[in-house]
Amino acid sequence: MDLSLEQCRDHWLNAFYTGQVQELMVYEHPEFKVVYEAQGKVESNLSRYACIEHAVQNGVWKPRHLDIQTEIFEFNPTQTECRILLHLAQPGQVVQETWSFQADAWQIIELRFCKKKLVDLCD
Repeated sequence: MDLSLEQCRDHWLNAFYTGQVQELMVYEHPEFKVVYEAQGKVESNLSRYACIEHAVQNGVWKPRHLDIQTEIFEFNPTQTECRILLHLAQPGQVVQETWSFQADAWQIIELRFCKKKLVDLCD
């Protein structure tokens, strides 16, 4: 059974906030990365999983929830890729998710925290 993008996002977010690394692996593409443009930093999924597991084991996994003001979904013509722009409550703060339909479900390929000055050009 195919899961819709919204269902996959919900499962992925729940897995992240609860620190369930095995569940994250289901919804994250094997080459998933987190890009922090302002710091010029790219985090691979493997180093991220290790950090999450360590924090969960030590009882300190408490990721902050983003204060999202708007979400904009942009699908490609074949509906197999989607870029989601999250405009945060803080002025000029934008987060971009890039999702791809892989085999029978959606997987996130990239999570990008955009620079303030590139708000409208984040890609």
